[in-house]
Parts: sequence; C-alpha cells; structure tokens
Amino acid sequence: KLPPSTTVACGTSATNRVVLKIAEELKFEIEEWETIPEDGDRAWAIRNQELVESGADLCVAFPTEGCRETWDFIKRARGAQIDTIVVR
Repeated sequence: KLPPSTTVACGTSATNRVVLKIAEELKFEIEEWETIPEDGDRAWAIRNQELVESGADLCVAFPTEGCRETWDFIKRARGAQIDTIVVR
C-alpha cells in the first residue's frame, strides 16, 4: 500500500511533467512507474494493473483521444472502486 500523499506518475508526457511539478511543490512523495520493455506489447496493461493493486485511493487521469493505455487504466481504476477523475 502506498503511503498517504504519494503521487504516482507514469510516462513522459507534458501532463505528467506538470503533475510531478505540482506534487513536488506540495511536498508529496513521488513514485514514478515505468513500463518494463521485456513485458512486450502489453507492458502498459501489466503496469496499469500493478498501479491499481498498489492501493491508490484516487486516480486523476488526463487521457487523449485514442490513448488506449490511459483509458485502460481508467477502466481498471473504476473497476477497483478507486475514485477516478478524468480531465480532458
């Protein structure tokens, strides 16, 4: 289980960089998760499931149209009863 006030960020998008900057300003603990290339084409699905199982109590997602990885995470988070905010 993640400690309180932990921000988990994945990827290198501009949105993720902004989220990380805000978390740093708020003095949140930051845990960055990356996919593991050896997991192949479904590495993002494996990472998404691990994130859901990490004990998060809130998911804030910034999906773009056609971004199946982010939409998969949103679906998994909602399925796990994690409060989910989708920002477009």
